[in-house]
Amino acid sequence: MILEGLLSVVDPLTICLILAGVVIGIVFGSIPGLTSTMAVALCLPLTYGMSPVNGIGMLIGLYVGGTSGGLISAILLKIPGTPSSVATTFDGAPMAERGEAGKALGVGIFYSFWGTVLSILALIFIAPSLAQVALRFGPQEYFAICLFALTMIGSMSGGNLLKGLMSGVFGIVVSLFGIASVGSAERFTVKQLERTKRKLEATLKKMLDDPRKDDVVTFEQLGVDMMFVDESDYYKNLYFYTKMRNVAGLAASVVEKSSDMFAKCRYLDEITHNRGVVFATGTPISNSMTEIYSIQRYLQYDRLQKMGMAHFDNWASRFGETATALELAPEGTG
Repeated sequence: MILEGLLSVVDPLTICLILAGVVIGIVFGSIPGLTSTMAVALCLPLTYGMSPVNGIGMLIGLYVGGTSGGLISAILLKIPGTPSSVATTFDGAPMAERGEAGKALGVGIFYSFWGTVLSILALIFIAPSLAQVALRFGPQEYFAICLFALTMIGSMSGGNLLKGLMSGVFGIVVSLFGIASVGSAERFTVKQLERTKRKLEATLKKMLDDPRKDDVVTFEQLGVDMMFVDESDYYKNLYFYTKMRNVAGLAASVVEKSSDMFAKCRYLDEITHNRGVVFATGTPISNSMTEIYSIQRYLQYDRLQKMGMAHFDNWASRFGETATALELAPEGTG
């Protein structure tokens, strides 16, 4: 497969397009504020009439050239053209001030070339296995990566460590809100948190003000220590909060019967050490995999907490992925 890919690229037109993409990318990268990602976005319409190999080859050349071109302004102007060229200013700019700009550019281009070659080899041989590991990342792993990034900022801040860390923390705080740049997922905002809080408070108030509520004997006072639930799929719509939006199968409302069943299950788990509830049904999963999460919350809540997957987003990051696709209605109406 690798040989077939190389043979498809070894074509005069494809090579010319790759070289043209590299040249244009270097121009974009050498101008502060114009990144390689912007170059790919602006030149993407040019590839609509090309074959897949030629179009993707040109875009890859644009990206590589844009990333490498950032070292030009980093050395000559002391301004990194791309985020990846920040470290180049530490060594390249002082060399330019000493009159060794040509040597700095030569060294930067040379090692940029070999870094690209090694990266391509790593992409071919290591990326498939690495992707399998990355797909298992959850909140803990992402937090560790952010912490590692902060330590990198600290190591690159030179003599002003506090200023570097403050800049990094400020950037993280700004990125906590709004829509994610990768995946377009909605992050937490104050409005979302307040809306969820008001919704839960209104639900609790409605339940407490219900005139049908009795105060004679509580479930705890009945002395029940074992519960067998037949047709347990009747309680599958258990409410949970998630940051995901516009995803089919997520419970959007609080179902009182499911919340009541969950409270009873938690009580029996406490007094019987997770041995007091049995669910029986012929259709445990009927619509979406979120029903698996609901069943685990009923029967294995302590286990989910121990594994760090009590929150639905943590659980979904381990066992599923969000995919955008068109789905026809069962009625065929759209």
